[in-house]
Amino acid sequence: MIVSVVLNGLSCSPKPGRRVLGKWKQSNFDQSRTLEFFSEGTIIGTTGDDAKPSVGKYVFLDERRVKIDMGSGPMMMVVEFQDGGSYMLLLDSEHSPIGTRYRRVK
Repeated sequence: MIVSVVLNGLSCSPKPGRRVLGKWKQSNFDQSRTLEFFSEGTIIGTTGDDAKPSVGKYVFLDERRVKIDMGSGPMMMVVEFQDGGSYMLLLDSEHSPIGTRYRRVK
């Protein structure tokens, strides 16, 4: 009985990467870049108002590390959420002091 309760609790816990779902706009450097994450593992990136979107795939390897492939080869990134999930910081590595900050749009 106790085992089934524990297992049911584990199956209801949120999957890694659920917080990233939705549209994000870059809030430092180039103000026109957006990323949109979909639940099936698709990511769409745009730069500029008239730019053709780039479509790729992403997969979370654990709670913080994500592999993103926009067609030019996979990139490993580290995701940090700030201000209660209103902002997302994408870092090149866990030890990188600088990252690209995005603001949640929807």
